Amino acid sequence: MRILVGVLGIPLALAGCIRASIVEADGPRVTYAWSKADTSLDRVYSLAISYCNGWNAPPKLVIDQIDGEQHTSTFKCVARPTLPFGQSPPGRLLNKL
Repeated sequence: MRILVGVLGIPLALAGCIRASIVEADGPRVTYAWSKADTSLDRVYSLAISYCNGWNAPPKLVIDQIDGEQHTSTFKCVARPTLPFGQSPPGRLLNKL
């Protein structure tokens, strides 16, 4: 039974692979090279989400250079804006005291 699961599981796992490679990673900026014939921008974006999880920030597509079917997509991990402490609920409460 384990052999059957291994034989069937490996090709299924490989079929779910996203064919994109990191060309450059410089801090919160990452560049992927990929082919439109093998994958889509949505699937590459999911890789960027995984990369930016380490920065605790969602990815933003900065550049997508297209040369035929080859793409070079650069994402930047951009932190979400936060409220200044005085405008947050705890800050307003402290200002009233």
